[in-house]
Amino acid sequence: MRTKFYMLMVALLMMACVPVVDASSYYTNELGVEFTEKQYNYVTDLFYDGYQKDMPQEEFDHILNLNLFEQPIVAKEIQPIQSYKVNNTKGDTVFQNGRTTKIAKSCNSTECLVTLTATWSLTPTVNSYDVIGFRPTSATITAIGTGKVTGNGYSVTYPASSAQQSGTGFGHSVLLGGVTNMKATTYMYCTPSGTVYGSYQHAMSNISLADSKKYTIGAGGYGYVFNFYGAAVGKYDNAVGVYTSL
Repeated sequence: MRTKFYMLMVALLMMACVPVVDASSYYTNELGVEFTEKQYNYVTDLFYDGYQKDMPQEEFDHILNLNLFEQPIVAKEIQPIQSYKVNNTKGDTVFQNGRTTKIAKSCNSTECLVTLTATWSLTPTVNSYDVIGFRPTSATITAIGTGKVTGNGYSVTYPASSAQQSGTGFGHSVLLGGVTNMKATTYMYCTPSGTVYGSYQHAMSNISLADSKKYTIGAGGYGYVFNFYGAAVGKYDNAVGVYTSL
């Protein structure tokens, strides 16, 4: 009887020494932000797999506090092709000149998170300042997000304060890195009404940061967003836009 008691005590002590693992923690990024598997997959679907790597706590908490991790995502993702002949139309996902441009949304009853991501399947020969941004029609922007470019060994984040606002929308000028697997992305929060147009314009020749910001935002612009003027005229490839209804 005493032997059984000692064996039970030893078993309990061994169990007590086993470290407790937080079953809800699926991934911890380089900034210490912890994701559950559901949250990790949510960010992948809304942006892309890898966006989690340096997502700051503030950005994560904003999504969490709005309960958006529990909301569905509306997006369309199709494998990119090298080239695709298009005219000046719009849609959820567009292929042009070696890249895919995707718009995605996730909304609660009072606010939407809308993202825009351009994914390159080729390495562009010109690596200058591209422009990425939004034009909402009836929605009101409540917060402008960062702009970001990543690729193999390359990552640059542009703060929300660097965005150029015009009319009801905004754009980020982002410098490509001349590397493979490049992605450019931005996001915003807005009220859940109307339609949001997104546009990613690639510079066909070198352009300065100052000249890349020579645009207004309007329905007649490239991708239904960017009306270039001055030194920016003729610099961009007039890629078609994407849109989503809120």
